[in-house]
Amino acid sequence: MKGLAIFLLISSFSICAEAGLVAWYEFEGNANDSIGSNHGTMMDGASIIIDSQRGQVLSLDGENDYVSLAECTITTTEFTLAAWANHLGPGGGTLNVNPVFSQRDDATDNNRCCISLKTVGEDGINAGTSIRSSIGTGQVLLSPSKPYDQWHHYAITISSEYFIFYVDGIEANRAPNQQSGDYTTSIDYIAIGRIRYNDITRGFFNGFIDDVRFYDDALSPEEVRALVPEPGTLALFGICAVYILRNRHNSRA
Repeated sequence: MKGLAIFLLISSFSICAEAGLVAWYEFEGNANDSIGSNHGTMMDGASIIIDSQRGQVLSLDGENDYVSLAECTITTTEFTLAAWANHLGPGGGTLNVNPVFSQRDDATDNNRCCISLKTVGEDGINAGTSIRSSIGTGQVLLSPSKPYDQWHHYAITISSEYFIFYVDGIEANRAPNQQSGDYTTSIDYIAIGRIRYNDITRGFFNGFIDDVRFYDDALSPEEVRALVPEPGTLALFGICAVYILRNRHNSRA
């Protein structure tokens, strides 16, 4: 029976890893994309360390460290970005921002693509996420920042209807999706742990980042929650739960 359970678990992993997941950075010894070829390059002092809670994670010091990505990880108009992050103090850069991810045009005008996720934003007190497509004005969602030296899960989903921000699997904020363009036009910077625009680096992440995932559609609230397993459970079950939930949803359609 135990052998069968292990076999089913491995088999489920092989299947569910393909359920809408288009890029996945586990930071198991490197910054490679675990399911594709959009591998990251660790810049300056970025490194992989062993964390007591999550195992191998990306370590950034808030000065010049980040992971550079050569290609857009988000190429669809509906998508999900999810990551675990633990900020240890104020971020670096000119605004002391703690950016988990940024894919953007260097310019800040309307109709200039931007996607960002920050555990501490420009105001210094809120976590935040922002989007702006090639046809649209900027939209921002905020939620109170979490204390330093704690792991938390952050996710954003963009569907044709809504732009939603989740913290620890719970909806923190939402707004109607007012964007009507794409997110790949004139992209200058794509990075984990850094945000840069108008030729100035505004933030370097100070702390640890792990399990960064990109999906080519908007996960449901149940699917986002499945990415945040209860303490003591395997994260793998969370991945496979997404697959199971999707199959249930499709069977009802």
